[in-house]
Amino acid sequence: MSKTNDSNEKIFNDKLKIIAEKTNLSINTIFKIQCAIEQKGGNTFTSKELSDIFGVTPRSINKIIEKLQIYNYAEIVGKRVTSTAGRPSRIIKILI
Repeated sequence: MSKTNDSNEKIFNDKLKIIAEKTNLSINTIFKIQCAIEQKGGNTFTSKELSDIFGVTPRSINKIIEKLQIYNYAEIVGKRVTSTAGRPSRIIKILI
C-alpha cells in the first residue's frame, strides 16, 4: 500500500471513530452503514432496508437512526409508500 493510501485510510478510520464516539454507537455499526452506502451507491434508505442489511428489527434500526439524527449524521428527506396499506416508510439520508 502506498503512503497516500495509508494516510487516506487513517483519515477514514478516524472519521468513523469520531462519529462512533459522538453518537455512542459502535465503530462496527458505523462501518456497516458506510459499507451499505458504498454497496448501494447512494445514501438514502428506509428503516426496512437498513434493518434487512443489519439483520435486526426496524425498531433497533430506528434507535440507531435517532442517535445519528441527534448529531446531524442522518435526516428524514421524504416518505415512500411501499404497499397499499399501512404507513408510508420514511426515507433517511445518511450523512457520513
